[in-house]
Amino acid sequence: MRHLLNFIGPALALTAMVPFLTACDVIGSLDLGAVGERNDRAAEYSREGDSDDEGFFSSLPLLERQWLMRAESMEKNPSFDPNKRPALVPLNFRQVPWDNEIALLPVGIDTKLSSDFGWRGLFGSKDFHSGIDIVADAGTEVYTPVSGDVIHVAFDGKDSGVVLFDGERQHTFWHVTPSKRVAIGDYLTVGTTVGTLVPLGRSTHLHYSIH
Repeated sequence: MRHLLNFIGPALALTAMVPFLTACDVIGSLDLGAVGERNDRAAEYSREGDSDDEGFFSSLPLLERQWLMRAESMEKNPSFDPNKRPALVPLNFRQVPWDNEIALLPVGIDTKLSSDFGWRGLFGSKDFHSGIDIVADAGTEVYTPVSGDVIHVAFDGKDSGVVLFDGERQHTFWHVTPSKRVAIGDYLTVGTTVGTLVPLGRSTHLHYSIH
């Protein structure tokens, strides 16, 4: 499906409540069709309020516990800088619809959404996927959809990646070999190449999330 995920509007609205930064390490062992079915079930449940016949959602941790898990996970993750958290969340915060389209991957390439944001079943347990996974060819350039400071750069095989701080949020680009021109402390403008997709065989993909 061409151009399916060259744009990341839905991710901006969803990933502010992320509990984990790198929750897609096992995607190579997943059947992508089954992942899609689980994501569809989760999305339909959230939209329609359908009955939870299988007990999937009713057995998830309470919201308070999920936020605690999120805090614990992010404190331990070396790519997340807790000192760059917003000082407070406005009491009158209201979500503003996202109506911009900013390229994350090159226009004109074949891409596929292999895992959406949110809860999913994984090897008999429940897993929270912290962003979106986009399948594309190894070596595909990845662009930053925001301007910001580089706060993390990792050259570590499949765990290679870059994290940007836009002054309010931290944007992670995982399974990406950082560009040699990108270093901690750099300021990148919208559309700058942050790196290229790491070759992971049949599971080559970009994991993008916002925290």
